[in-house]
Amino acid sequence: MPRERFDIEEVKRRVSCTELLRSFGHSISDKGFAKCVFHSEKTGSMRVWEDHVYCFGCHERGDVIDLAKELYGAHDTAEALRMLCGAFGICAVSDTNELAERARIARQKARERTNRIEKLKTVYYKLIAEYRRLEMNRERYAPRSPTESELHPLFRESLNRLAVIEDALQRCEWAIIDAERKYCQWLLCRVAKYLNGSTDFTETRKESR
Repeated sequence: MPRERFDIEEVKRRVSCTELLRSFGHSISDKGFAKCVFHSEKTGSMRVWEDHVYCFGCHERGDVIDLAKELYGAHDTAEALRMLCGAFGICAVSDTNELAERARIARQKARERTNRIEKLKTVYYKLIAEYRRLEMNRERYAPRSPTESELHPLFRESLNRLAVIEDALQRCEWAIIDAERKYCQWLLCRVAKYLNGSTDFTETRKESR
């Protein structure tokens, strides 16, 4: 079987870093920043140009081929090129259909990961709001003297729930960083039920690990 040959410069001309990132569901800010593909982060520190990227967080830089290696999980440059060509229809290769399917699956997984993170962020912001409410109630309704015999219900609630909410916030931060599917689903379900008052978040902590 003849060895497949790829024109790297042609691939770089026809596929921009912006186009490849967006095909995986990565959002790019108006100032040209996106979340780094070389390391996990909460806010985008990777500057994106058409022909290359540079991360101000981990200081990695690369072109569209380097991005393809990370996004597709390719083993080497040749595989990254084959997958790019199969996905964008740049050159004819013997296994174009298989590579295009692998590229489609990789993009789908990336989009699913992005969706999970966005859902976690929504829950995270709700938890922050709840934590601030409880903190405010703890300060506002705290006993004014040691002799007070009756504690205000909102003060008791803050004492009971603050530590649990803090624990849930930390778990959300972990989940946002690794975005592991089963753990995300468990956490979203438990936190939603807890905020609705239908369950105790601490009941099944051991299930999460």
